[in-house]
Amino acid sequence: MFDSPKSAHPSRSVAGGGVGRRQWLGRAGLLVLAPLAGCAAFYPREIGLSEAELLSALATRFPAERRVMQIFDLKLARPRLKLLPVDNRVAIALDLGLQDTVLRRQMDGGLGFTTGLRYDAGRQSVVLTGVRADSASIDGLPRVLAGTVNQWGGWLAEQLLEGAVVRKVSDDELRQVRSRGLHPGAIRVTDRGVALALEEEASAR
Repeated sequence: MFDSPKSAHPSRSVAGGGVGRRQWLGRAGLLVLAPLAGCAAFYPREIGLSEAELLSALATRFPAERRVMQIFDLKLARPRLKLLPVDNRVAIALDLGLQDTVLRRQMDGGLGFTTGLRYDAGRQSVVLTGVRADSASIDGLPRVLAGTVNQWGGWLAEQLLEGAVVRKVSDDELRQVRSRGLHPGAIRVTDRGVALALEEEASAR
């Protein structure tokens, strides 16, 4: 009788199959873990503020009214923005309304400003800084009064805007940033909004 046919290399076949399975499982594990490791390692290096969000934050401060020289009621309203990436600043335009409290005449005009931005660590906030009046005009106002009223309008707008908070960094956001050895740093004005850089702590470099 003939013996049953046997594999020419039985031990190699069994061992090879075991190694193959282990290699396959190991590679599969790497494929599963790789995306997870990438997610853990990835963290945005800036906090963004869009132009619409910046405008929304400013709009909460207007309209604003003050009496000037006990004669005029001055009103600032309807802020508009223009991003100035080259200068790293933002231009702000406001409607200026002026009412003569004696004759009850209404005069309209506008004020223009530019401002920078900085991160205030004490308030955990992005704030306006270096607000500067660039232009002012009021239709129908006598020239002798125009300079004084424009100065008051500029002063009022600067009082309202200088140091104004446009983005609060929450405690949870700051905790996550610090847990990765980062901290809020420089601010950059882009053609789409404002970017607050998350920079490495000095000890982590």
